[in-house]
Amino acid sequence: MTGLLCRSVPAEYFDTGDAGNSLAVRICARCTGCPDDDPEPHGVIRHGVAYSDAGKPLPPCSNCGNPNVTFSGGDPSTKRCANCADPQISIPDARLSRQRWVGKLARRGFTTEQIAAEAGVGVRNAERLRAAANRAALLGAAA
Repeated sequence: MTGLLCRSVPAEYFDTGDAGNSLAVRICARCTGCPDDDPEPHGVIRHGVAYSDAGKPLPPCSNCGNPNVTFSGGDPSTKRCANCADPQISIPDARLSRQRWVGKLARRGFTTEQIAAEAGVGVRNAERLRAAANRAALLGAAA
């Protein structure tokens, strides 16, 4: 392809870290308009390769294809960019979840033996779980 496709998109698409980087990489890989006399590209996309501010080639994000400007090493095929990284979500406390579950079973009229069978634990552990659920319910009611 001899046309300069890069002229049809905003210039900032070719600055690494811009939201238009994946399009710029695809255009730049096919376009012949880039000069070959840029010995050390820094923070730009040239010939379909994104470069960091330090002039190092950046791998694409394994999820979206944008240059991974946060890449710091390792296997690039498993690294996601900052835009695609998993959000920080809170993981519920398994102990508290189990206490709530046992408390619901007890309120529905389950016996300790039935709770033990349902939870896959011994009767003694079921008694402890039930007592912890009762304490948590009492503390919750008092608060």
